[in-house]
Amino acid sequence: MRGSADGVLEDYAAFAQACMTLLGATGEVEWFETAESLLDRVLEQFVAGGSYFDTAEDAEELVWLNCYHAHVLARIGPTLDGADLEWLRRACAPIEV
Repeated sequence: MRGSADGVLEDYAAFAQACMTLLGATGEVEWFETAESLLDRVLEQFVAGGSYFDTAEDAEELVWLNCYHAHVLARIGPTLDGADLEWLRRACAPIEV
């Protein structure tokens, strides 16, 4: 039976670690392959802009963060110019995976 809740980064890491423990105990390469597959998924779903996030790319946390960045840029951007404005634009750019 499959649950309805999405896994978070910690879930994937714990499962991968358990697979590596089973590899050590059994010597069965399938456990390594499962761990490798899980960690590939981590890189696809939980990394953006060189940073790791607890939730997947399509989760509320990332959506909220991108909205917050847009809000900050809209409120503070008009008060800046030159290098300061460019820095803020880069810092508030939407995080894309």
